[in-house]
Amino acid sequence: LDLTKEAAAWLASPEGLEEGRIEALASAAVCAEGCAPNASDDRSLLAAGVLVQQLRADVAAETGFTVSAGIAENKMCAKLGSACHKPDRQTLV
Repeated sequence: LDLTKEAAAWLASPEGLEEGRIEALASAAVCAEGCAPNASDDRSLLAAGVLVQQLRADVAAETGFTVSAGIAENKMCAKLGSACHKPDRQTLV
């Protein structure tokens, strides 16, 4: 599922434009030792993370199913990321 356009729209929304929002998302991300998202370079990925979190919550509320997701610059890395933290987690690659 490609959320590029949706992530750009979220970044332009009041929630995405909120002062310090992207920085807060970057600092809240749990990363492997020595890694950390960069708020300016990873804006689109962090926005996609918000959208995926909402999508996962909606699926759980409507169906009761859990969803694992990978978020990355390309489909192959996203697919690998989705397998890293099953069940019911998301991974930013």
